[in-house]
Amino acid sequence: MTGMEALFAPPPGHWGLRGDPLLWDALRRLFDGMAMPDDLDALNRALDTGFAELTGTALADAPDTLPVSWAKGTQGGMSNGIVSPPFWRDVGFPMIRDRWAVRQ
Repeated sequence: MTGMEALFAPPPGHWGLRGDPLLWDALRRLFDGMAMPDDLDALNRALDTGFAELTGTALADAPDTLPVSWAKGTQGGMSNGIVSPPFWRDVGFPMIRDRWAVRQ
């Protein structure tokens, strides 16, 4: 993996809510084959755009819990459709940014 999807391997060891692993996988698939961003601003724009595209809400505007309607990939149960924006702000996206920085 040489594209942006490489930043998603391996997944985090813990999650905020049950929908977060589904969103992680959906983002990885969204970025599959996309070139690695050249700078941090481009990476941040890609992450913000991907989050908004998949959840319907900008991360900056998201409440602490965000219900997401998944077209595919749900494993049953209501909590599978809820993601934790604080997880993405404080753990998920910082982890991806750190992985990106190591590759620069």
